[in-house]
Amino acid sequence: DAGLATAEVEMEATGSLKAYGLGGTLSLVPENDPDDVTAMLPLLGLTPSDLDRSITFVAAEGNNMKAKQPFPTPCTLRTALICYCDLGKPPNKKMLQALQPKLQGDAHSCVERLLANAEALKLLHSPALCCKMHEFWALLGIATGSISANDFLLTCPRQKPREFTIASSPKATPDRITLCVSMTSQQVLEAHDVVQQLCESGCLPKDAALPNRDRFFGMCS
Repeated sequence: DAGLATAEVEMEATGSLKAYGLGGTLSLVPENDPDDVTAMLPLLGLTPSDLDRSITFVAAEGNNMKAKQPFPTPCTLRTALICYCDLGKPPNKKMLQALQPKLQGDAHSCVERLLANAEALKLLHSPALCCKMHEFWALLGIATGSISANDFLLTCPRQKPREFTIASSPKATPDRITLCVSMTSQQVLEAHDVVQQLCESGCLPKDAALPNRDRFFGMCS
């Protein structure tokens, strides 16, 4: 029930990793769950066949400024959604502020109230809710294709590297690095209560409801 386990992860020490030290840390960028990537596609008006499309960012026509790259491109849409976009959490305040003017109907009004309510924003990001990116937009009732892929990719928070302590010795295994990772999951029995609070404050539509789930799994913890 506690959802606790330990996994030993071993990888080859190549390139600069050959100089690793005992007790040091190794930063790893996690990959999003493929199911979370698939769930985002309809909201962006995309299909699985679009995942292999190559993307890049260029300055708008008539704009002499260099385009700001939110992540390294060119890359495929698959790489962007799996490796660069943080789909394990709901949108942060900055993303909501950028997308709110482009939303329609109840979604526009709800996000406006959410941005004006600091306590509601805390609830949205609380461990009791454990809301993922696609779940938040589904709660708002966002229709297929309501958010452009361009706007989403430009504003979605970047995936952050996680640091893990190296458990192997460079003297004993100079060509291999071992990490001991605690795997955890947690029950989210209060999630529906949190959604109800957000509905009552007008930060979600009155009929918003989460899919049936009672446990949350992190990406690499």
